Amino acid sequence: MKKNIIKIEIMLLILIIGTMSSIIFHYSRFAFIGNHAPFLDTFLHNPINIFCDYYSIDDGFSRFGYKVTLAYFPFTFFILGTLQMIAVNNPYLLMQILLTIYFITIVPILFKFLESLNIRLRIICVFSLIFFNYPFLHSLHTGNFETICFIFFIYSVFFVQKKMPIVAAILISPAIAIKAYPIIFILTFIDRSNYKKVLFTTFLATLFFVLIGFIFKGNFIDNIKDYLDGIFYSFQNYSNIMVSSSSGLAFSHSIANSLKILFPTLKHSTLVHPIISLVGIPIFIYSCYLAFRVDGVVYKIILPLTSLCLFAPTSTDYRLIYLTLPLIFSVTGMSNFVAEKKYVIIISLLLIPKDYFVFNNPITISLYENSNSILNTILLLVLLFYSIRKSLLTIKINLNENKVANPK
Repeated sequence: MKKNIIKIEIMLLILIIGTMSSIIFHYSRFAFIGNHAPFLDTFLHNPINIFCDYYSIDDGFSRFGYKVTLAYFPFTFFILGTLQMIAVNNPYLLMQILLTIYFITIVPILFKFLESLNIRLRIICVFSLIFFNYPFLHSLHTGNFETICFIFFIYSVFFVQKKMPIVAAILISPAIAIKAYPIIFILTFIDRSNYKKVLFTTFLATLFFVLIGFIFKGNFIDNIKDYLDGIFYSFQNYSNIMVSSSSGLAFSHSIANSLKILFPTLKHSTLVHPIISLVGIPIFIYSCYLAFRVDGVVYKIILPLTSLCLFAPTSTDYRLIYLTLPLIFSVTGMSNFVAEKKYVIIISLLLIPKDYFVFNNPITISLYENSNSILNTILLLVLLFYSIRKSLLTIKINLNENKVANPK
């Protein structure tokens, strides 16, 4: 327990001091030095864009229905339609309801994961993991649906720990029906002896995707046709804006985007993404394979997540919110996961803002291109390869133990 207390102290020091240092830095720069970009007085997105992601989705769905060109899967529309009915189509009241739901769902589950600590320490940790957690604040600030996916994810992992994989599958399925990549978290509750869980989760995600997503506005067949017409355009539009142009460099941590920030001439290169994909796809597949083989939920989360974040064409800092749970496991020793202090330090550093230096590139000047992206890429690379090494050691130890327990 004493070792865990030291890890908790390290986590709290990094989260609180790291976040407060960024706040003080931005305030001081704006107050004493001044600049011509008032949105640089915060490590978050432009203050005028608060809840911008949610408002744009709500506005598009209200005006165009399933023809709306948004790169989200249909269960998003079920959530929107339900909330619009509750809030009587008032988007401001609706956002207040959504924020309330965030907190009344996230606080109890964090308390549950930290139940091994005394009540005073639990309160401090929960407060810090929410309000000194940069990816979580970033998601809340923009009203991004990543926070909803994270809530489904964290409850899914909770039931994995309770040895209830069917409930876990039910909970992760809506997240997959909102965004595609949470499908990697199926690895948290499947094993080599039971593939039925994968089929069950796939069935549920399809159910949420196809049926529940289209119960509002119009008839079912027309809704699907409208959605399919819009989604392909949405993904192409997203690729043009977030990958081909420089817009995706803001609040990002993928290798491709960090290289474009450091070397502006690469922004117009057509070779960056193919080369990174050539290296990244095998590493991602190998990471998923290791996550499938290794015991322990922490590696099953970190391995596919970090490789996806690093080698995707673009990857926004919202995704780092999922590292909150491995951090909790690391400091509490849940599921007999014994983490070294360096593991706690790396993950904690990924959850704080580090945007102290701004890159004013000569080709495409963006005041959002800053040191946070570069440092997060480096930290993710260290975390990925360190986790690969540790998971290989864990697999080897388990194989040796099985040989001893079951000699021929």
